[in-house]
Amino acid sequence: MGCIAATEHADPIVTAYRDHGHALARGMDPKYCMAEMFGRIGGCAKGKGGSMHMFDRDNNLFGGHGIVGAQTPLGTGLAFGTKYMDEVMARGRTVRSPLFPW
Repeated sequence: MGCIAATEHADPIVTAYRDHGHALARGMDPKYCMAEMFGRIGGCAKGKGGSMHMFDRDNNLFGGHGIVGAQTPLGTGLAFGTKYMDEVMARGRTVRSPLFPW
């Protein structure tokens, strides 16, 4: 969750599974997070993501992914799209990824 503090709200975020804390730190309403964890239709992924896959477009949180490395292509696409739209994704910050686990 500490990495969320190093980003700006406009920065897109992709996480691995168990991203409840990231979703809440990013600004997701806790009622949507809890509804998702209990498989309710009112959850952030309509109850289909369960307890490990949060999604919140309004807060630029593009989900948690349970397959090792599955978030890498999505993160790459988001980075390319962000750069293509003349925005800087990381603004000099480093984010840990499966490709560069430092």
